[in-house]
Amino acid sequence: MAKKPKSRARLHFGIKKGPTPTGKDIGVCVYCKWETVLNATRQTDHLIYKCEKILKTIKEKFKADESAALKKRKKGPGQASSSTSPAKKRALLPNDDTSGRESDTSSSSASDCPTTATTPSNPGTSTQYPTMPSKPSFVDSIAEHEQEKLRSLFAKAVYASGIPFATFENPAWRSFFSRLRPTFKVPNRHDLDGKLLDKVYDDLKLIMEKKISEADSLAISIDGWSNIRKESIMNILLFTPEPIFLKSIECKSESHTGEYIAKQLEEVILEKGKEKFIGIPTDNASNMKNAGQRVELKFDWLTWYGCLMHFFNLLLTDLCTLVQRIKEVLALCIAITKEILRTPSLLSIFREKQIEEKQKGDRAISLKIPGATRFGSSTRCMYAVSINKGALQALAIDERLTVKVGKKINYLMSPDFKREILSDEFWSKISDVTNILRPIEEWLFEVQSNSIPLSRVVIALKDITNKVNSALETSSYLDEDDVGSVRAIITKQKSQCLQPIHFAATLLDPSTHKSSTPEDTAIALDYLGRVGAALELDCAKILEEYADFSLQKGVFAPAHLWKKLKVEPHVWWKSFLGHTELSKIASRILCLPPTSAEVERSFSTHGRIHGKVRNRLLNSRAEKLVYIHMNLKLLEDKPKRKKKKSSNENVEGYCDNSINPTSTDFEYFESESNEDLSIFLSRLETSSEPIIVVVEEENRQSDT
Repeated sequence: MAKKPKSRARLHFGIKKGPTPTGKDIGVCVYCKWETVLNATRQTDHLIYKCEKILKTIKEKFKADESAALKKRKKGPGQASSSTSPAKKRALLPNDDTSGRESDTSSSSASDCPTTATTPSNPGTSTQYPTMPSKPSFVDSIAEHEQEKLRSLFAKAVYASGIPFATFENPAWRSFFSRLRPTFKVPNRHDLDGKLLDKVYDDLKLIMEKKISEADSLAISIDGWSNIRKESIMNILLFTPEPIFLKSIECKSESHTGEYIAKQLEEVILEKGKEKFIGIPTDNASNMKNAGQRVELKFDWLTWYGCLMHFFNLLLTDLCTLVQRIKEVLALCIAITKEILRTPSLLSIFREKQIEEKQKGDRAISLKIPGATRFGSSTRCMYAVSINKGALQALAIDERLTVKVGKKINYLMSPDFKREILSDEFWSKISDVTNILRPIEEWLFEVQSNSIPLSRVVIALKDITNKVNSALETSSYLDEDDVGSVRAIITKQKSQCLQPIHFAATLLDPSTHKSSTPEDTAIALDYLGRVGAALELDCAKILEEYADFSLQKGVFAPAHLWKKLKVEPHVWWKSFLGHTELSKIASRILCLPPTSAEVERSFSTHGRIHGKVRNRLLNSRAEKLVYIHMNLKLLEDKPKRKKKKSSNENVEGYCDNSINPTSTDFEYFESESNEDLSIFLSRLETSSEPIIVVVEEENRQSDT
């Protein structure tokens, strides 16, 4: 019988002699000094899977020898020479390091990768039983360039999520990634805060700068705030029309004066190309208005205009604080809400009543206390009380509100509040007030969804004025002085909100141009002539083309132009009528956003990233994190939202002669508060007129 050849693995092990616990000699790896008994199998496995210092060529040779040995042992009667027993076969992952550099390798433990053994039960059949290999079952390998790519993707996910950098230094996370992909090196917090942040920021900035340079029209918005360390910060955003976060400015000792803000705006306008800018939307603060007027003097084709969301918020605030009877109803609703929310036992009983009162398919709406920074929160407080009318009345008569302690009787709810809740007069007051405020609230929520173009601002204010006047005529609660105050407040705020650019946008939008009155048209044409001259356009040609546009003749005559199309108004002009002189100004005006709310959202993002836990974060790092977090949203594939088809659609033409932009179908998507309002509208039984809310179909198909 031939003598079994000795393993070549012994040539790579020295022999350590001397006293040992077992009294036997010990083999020592000549590369890493690992010690083991003189066992050929263990020595071979060590050289293939565990030794990190062995030369790559030697390791590959041992792998090839082992693979050949497996094939040789598999050969037998009735079996193909290429097959291998599943119980003994080891899956070797190919080395993808094509650069020729030594790549990191590691092996999984024996318990990580079960294999299967086949045991025949009947002739011609086989059954597989899971078995655990006694040796490592695969080798993982990542090329250096792939490692860097994975680390960049990982860092981008961390920045987009706003996760603290030290999160993934937790041993549990390290263990998870080690099991998922052993050779992936999870970046530590120093890498995430250093070179990886710079790399992701620089890569994204190239993409954003390209978008800005390719844009035909730009708008710029700016606002200021104080971070967690009370440092003065100003954020600047551009609209292409998509919002792009541009940069943060650390103001240090500089005050947010109109002169300072105008200087920051002018620097960006000159840097990005002054000929591209046409609008400056900001909030309605006096320093912002002053800054806008300063920029208008230097660039006479630019127009400053106030944020529509801030206008609606100011309008609601004035109505709730300056109109005495509305103020009284709001104060009573706030007092009842606080009374319930501050007592845990009372709140628990109220929630029980909510569950009993709510209809199947409805969700319970919580009571809400107004917040200083939440737009429309005062009216939402009244809405929440009105929605929970049944639950509140059931709560007021619950026997558990009276607690007897000895001879003393304690009341969980004030008797005055119970009397108000059980009074029909109280609910009649709320109904009258909500009928007045509801049109403003509807438009406020619609604007928050970023679906309102600039051309709808004039229509929105006309719609609010008409509906509020109708509600005032039917109100039995407000006296003549209050009615006069409401109308005066709306007139004042409306005059401060509307600018000539709003009338021009309405006039140039193919879905709203017929709603313009002669007075609106005169203001719009005067603005177009002034801006056209500043931009060195042919003003006479612009007026001629507008005449054809309004009468749908000449190049505007083809019927397909006026059919309802799923395009934005500025796209309509550039795609179908880009050769006209009027389109050079129309497409730019219709690109402008009606609000500067995106700047406010940047502060929310800034606050989440640079919060109390991460208060030591440098402003330069915080700026890059906000830049990445906000601008990555533009590159995401957003799922399409399904919207209900309006029953009032103008199926024959793109335009509608009516100035009423509303429909009876509406679907809220943006926030929980929107859903609260929709439930309120569906359950409000005391309304004296049909409930009409705003519909804006996907891609703003038409003005229905």
